[in-house]
Amino acid sequence: ANTIITLQVVGEDAPRIFKVNQDTPYDLASILDSGSVTAGTNYYIYLVAGSGSSVNVVASTNSTYPVGFTANNSRKIGGLHTLCVSVTSANAPTLVDTNIWTTHPAIGYNAGDIIPNSVWCLAHRPISDPSGMVYVDKIDMWVDIYLQSGTNLTAGSVYGATMTNNRTQQQHQWDMELQDKKLASDNDFTVFAEGSNQKTAVKGSAQPSPFNAGGHLDTANKRMISGYFVEECCGLIWQWLDECSANGGTGFTTYDGEGTRGQTYGSSYCLFAGGGWHDSTSCGSRARNGNGARSSVGAGHGARGVSRPKILNV
Repeated sequence: ANTIITLQVVGEDAPRIFKVNQDTPYDLASILDSGSVTAGTNYYIYLVAGSGSSVNVVASTNSTYPVGFTANNSRKIGGLHTLCVSVTSANAPTLVDTNIWTTHPAIGYNAGDIIPNSVWCLAHRPISDPSGMVYVDKIDMWVDIYLQSGTNLTAGSVYGATMTNNRTQQQHQWDMELQDKKLASDNDFTVFAEGSNQKTAVKGSAQPSPFNAGGHLDTANKRMISGYFVEECCGLIWQWLDECSANGGTGFTTYDGEGTRGQTYGSSYCLFAGGGWHDSTSCGSRARNGNGARSSVGAGHGARGVSRPKILNV
């Protein structure tokens, strides 16, 4: 209720006004520009020019403008992400603590349902591109739903994409910087991974093939999803965190794989979180590994990004 947003249509002197006087539901499937709702997908919400001076609401998988419209007669005002694989009472991770939730929050959500904390708008969104992210209120951060795929300018949180591994901690840091994100802190991870499978690894206890993000089951046939709808926090790959330490040693060493931005004097180790496919009952939201130098690379090492909320000057 009481939402007012302007739409400036190129060629028109005055902006059109979109005004909602009372809470108004929209059905995602009925406002799509084309196709049907699919699982593990980003949808973007637009205002578009209708007949006369009217303004309509349209949803699209296109991140620029909807089918049949252009940047001249549409405006992106929000978006959301749909669940990749259903969560039921039978396949939901068992909660080890009921002080936050009495049942797993994802139970009852089907593949293709809107993930509630993925919904963003002009006033509630991260600094980064919000695609493939969820908001975690306890840390006031937006978190990648999926483990990182791609590198540098193609790094992202994408369902079904090949996960990125064999990369140093500083390389992951740079990937995140280019996306206006950062690596999670130790406390960030503890919070957003709560509700995940605990003390189990991915089904098969081996590197999945294909090595794709999202929807995996663990060795107990439970979904690897946290209470905040973050996928595969625990038991798939160790995820680099932001915390690093200097452990003595002598001489300068290159830790970022290139050395073009300086070197580190002595040894520098960083925390991993969550546990990998070979770690069995040691995996979990509080699992940590501190024996990896910043220069370490491995098939079982990866990352995910977090982003602070965008502050609007109004």
